[in-house]
Amino acid sequence: MISRRLWVIVSSLLIAALVLAACGGGGGDAAQPAEQAADSASACPEPNPRMEVTSTELNLFVWTEYIPQDTIDCFEEVYGIRVNKDEYSSNEEMYA
Repeated sequence: MISRRLWVIVSSLLIAALVLAACGGGGGDAAQPAEQAADSASACPEPNPRMEVTSTELNLFVWTEYIPQDTIDCFEEVYGIRVNKDEYSSNEEMYA
């Protein structure tokens, strides 16, 4: 029968090995997809399929900082539509 002390030592070593394996670094290529995503984020993507636009303005009433300005700029560039954004910071402000 395995003594309690041996069981505690083996369990502790197993836990330490799992913690070290979880904290270990991956390959050196991990940053490459993030860099590619940052490069592709600078250009506005073309919609697929392209939608027919029947209006010249879009009015938005959204939470503060809910839609980044660069997203709105890309939308305006791709569709040729002017976006009017009004923001609120609380539900009370929205209903007022």
